[in-house]
Amino acid sequence: MSELVVFKANELAVSRYDLTEHETKLILCGVALLNPTENPTEEQRTVTFTYQQYAQMMGISRENAYKALVKSARDLMTRTVEVKDPLVKGFEIFQWVNYARFTSEHLMLIFSPHIVPYLFHLKKFIKYNLEHVKAFENKYSMRVNEWLLKELTERK
Repeated sequence: MSELVVFKANELAVSRYDLTEHETKLILCGVALLNPTENPTEEQRTVTFTYQQYAQMMGISRENAYKALVKSARDLMTRTVEVKDPLVKGFEIFQWVNYARFTSEHLMLIFSPHIVPYLFHLKKFIKYNLEHVKAFENKYSMRVNEWLLKELTERK
């Protein structure tokens, strides 16, 4: 699982949102499992993984993975992200995901269609290995990491 790479548009990396540590890790796992294609369909915005796979990705037990995923997915359905749009001197607000389905073995998430420009067909973006952030125990550590990566990529 160490080959999972997170790709995000620079605008998303510095956008306004408030996620817990587990919600952030759930989003990052989902983003790392996406296949960034042009104009993705709903099926291509959908990720499915077992609780065991998530446990392995995060280095936790399957039981802890299930508990964290249930709480995080429920809460994530109410969370929004706010992205500035400098072209119109405004911003847009949308949800990260708009559907979650739990079965006895896996979780399926469907990313919102409004997030497509920030996760697919990217021009200016950050990327990092999921393995590098899974040990972070603070939501701010992950945000600072992304902000620093954005600054480094823009200066190259």
